[in-house]
Amino acid sequence: ASGKTTWEPVSTSTPTASPCFHAEISGFYPPHTPYGALHRMRAAELRDEELYSQGHERPEGEFCPLCTLPIPLPLGRHSVFEVCCMKTICNGCNMAAQKRGMFDCAFCRTPCPDNDDDKLAMLQARVKKKDPEAIFHLGQKYFFGSLGLQKDTRKAVELFTEAVELGSIDALFSLGNAYFNGDGVQQDKDKGVYFLTKAAMQHYQKC
Repeated sequence: ASGKTTWEPVSTSTPTASPCFHAEISGFYPPHTPYGALHRMRAAELRDEELYSQGHERPEGEFCPLCTLPIPLPLGRHSVFEVCCMKTICNGCNMAAQKRGMFDCAFCRTPCPDNDDDKLAMLQARVKKKDPEAIFHLGQKYFFGSLGLQKDTRKAVELFTEAVELGSIDALFSLGNAYFNGDGVQQDKDKGVYFLTKAAMQHYQKC
C-alpha cells in the first residue's frame, strides 16, 4: 500500500441521490474510521491546504504610502499611524519629513492633533465617511476605553462588524478574537476561528 488516499465513486440506491465517495485508506487515517468522520477530516485538510498555499504577500495597509516599501514588523514599532487620513507611515519617511521641518502629517499635511478631543473628532469625521479603517479604530477605542470614551465592548463588536463588511482586515482579526474570547458578544469559538482564518488567508501579520 502506498499510504495515500484514493477516492472512488460508490453507486447510490436511487438515481437522483447525490454521488458519494468511498475512501480507501492505508496508513493515512486510522482503520475503520467512520465515513462521516473521513469527510470532516478531509474537509479540514483542504482548508489547511488552502490556508497554507496562499503565499506570504502582505496587505496593502502594511506598505508605507510614501516610499511604498513594506513596513518592518511589528508595525507599531516601525511606523506611526495618522488619525487624520488613516495612513500608516514608516518611521523612515516620518523622520525624513521632520528633518525637513515638516511636523504635520507626512502624508496629507494635516496638523497633527495634540489632544484626545481633536483625535476623536478627526476619527469620527472619517467614520461618517464610512472609512473602514476609521470604523475599526473607533471600535478599538471603545473596546479599550481610550480617547475619553467609556469602555463598551458590545459597541466595539458592532463597529468591528461594520468595518469587516466594508473590507477591513484589522477588524476581521479583532472580530475573530471577540467571538473566540466572548468579549462584547456571546462566545462562539467556531465563529471566532472562522474570522481569524479569513484574516490569515488575507495575510494578516498577527495571524
